Amino acid sequence: MNFMNVGPLELMVIMVIAILVVGPQRTVEIIRAIGQMTSQLRKLSDEFTTVFQTQVWNVEQETRQAADDVASQASSPLAALSEVQAEIQALERDTRQALERAITGESESPPTEDSPEIREESG
Repeated sequence: MNFMNVGPLELMVIMVIAILVVGPQRTVEIIRAIGQMTSQLRKLSDEFTTVFQTQVWNVEQETRQAADDVASQASSPLAALSEVQAEIQALERDTRQALERAITGESESPPTEDSPEIREESG
């Protein structure tokens, strides 16, 4: 188990040095204080990690929501454009059919007095 990049062997060396420098009675108090500080450090670290992960998750959700909003706004004009394109294609098809009928001499309705065929005959 490594804590702050200090392995078990290194920790034992530090304890031996502490016993030699401070003495056996004071060493127990110091080790207890170090243990409490280590516990507090771990709690703070866990809390920081939790808060950080929560914030990252919130930002990810906001980013996804913004991307979805942009995509939906982009699809609305595309849908309208598709409708207009379909109308134009239908109009083009109708125009082509009318031109083909006019070229082949077919007529949907009988000629009226205003049509060029009637004027030529009467004039």
